[in-house]
Amino acid sequence: MEPSRYPSSSHPLRLLAVAVSTAAVAQGDVFDAGETSSSWFCSHQMPRQECQKHLATERVALQRFLRDLEKMKSPRSDGPGSFQGRGIVMSGGPGHVLQAIANIGVMHSLLGSRLPIEYWHAFELSEAHCEALAAVGATCRTLTVPGVYPKFQTVLPAIMSSSFREIIWMDTDITPLVLPEKLLELEVFREKGALFWPDLWGMGCQDFGCSAWPNHVVWHLLDLDHNASDARYAHEHEPGLTLLDKQRHWKPLCLANYLASRDFFTQVLHGYKDVFRLAWLKLGSDEQLVPIRPGLVGAFATDGRFLP
Repeated sequence: MEPSRYPSSSHPLRLLAVAVSTAAVAQGDVFDAGETSSSWFCSHQMPRQECQKHLATERVALQRFLRDLEKMKSPRSDGPGSFQGRGIVMSGGPGHVLQAIANIGVMHSLLGSRLPIEYWHAFELSEAHCEALAAVGATCRTLTVPGVYPKFQTVLPAIMSSSFREIIWMDTDITPLVLPEKLLELEVFREKGALFWPDLWGMGCQDFGCSAWPNHVVWHLLDLDHNASDARYAHEHEPGLTLLDKQRHWKPLCLANYLASRDFFTQVLHGYKDVFRLAWLKLGSDEQLVPIRPGLVGAFATDGRFLP
């Protein structure tokens, strides 16, 4: 297993760690009025009073991080520590390895893909797991970015730590039906450098798609005006498949990682699910949201339940 290393104090991941550490709230910071507005929705799991207790702190911390992010240098485009080439990135624990092996087999044996694959983990995998992944052509990589990684929180660190400049992030349960290389050659990706897919849920859903609702608290904290006519605001993302040019989009990636590592945001956004969408919107970064909504494959049980 090969751990990720930071070659120097100027490496972009070290700069990220410094920026995150400066986001602590200092006494005397000023925040805007309206933090206790009864109109904001936070989460089905978080009572309104509990949510309101955090708004001032989270707002100031976010503002401080954004100021630091503005001053942060982007990664080098060449030389030591720069991102190079293209490849597929996955992450997970022991329970995801068999899924990954099966879908890597589809990509290699059926589709003929030759893209290199990195499988990242936070010290969960044994040598046997990594040997099994190596047998199908994937490289085991160990996260060494400082921090503790609760459920799903290895995604952003894995993407950012990867050696690749152009990456296809792929959940281990994704089975591609087309050659992955073709996605990276799409004209829209060459133009935008970021390609996202929509989820099933949008602002018209009653119980789901909460972060697409006009009264979700995240719009207040990010100082964004919800635009119901723009799908990027009105529809949530499916983050299981994402294409990114990290060199072009390093700063929105840093903001997405910040949102995914703050406990408050993980509670109101269902983990890291919509942090890409919100970070790109906040920074006005180029992106393309695929216009085709996902479908479901499955069967109906005898009691009428649909089982995907």
